[in-house]
Amino acid sequence: MPAIMACAGERMWYHPAWFARHIPDLDVAGAALEQAADNPAASQRMISYVG
Repeated sequence: MPAIMACAGERMWYHPAWFARHIPDLDVAGAALEQAADNPAASQRMISYVG
């Protein structure tokens, strides 16, 4: 598997826009929460998204 990934290079991580709409946006590091803490409008969007 690592050899296939090395041969594919950057193409390995390419996803078309139509595919990106169908997969969830995982925020493992919590960057969206940090932005929400700094920006009240973003925190309102986050609350409406989660709740």
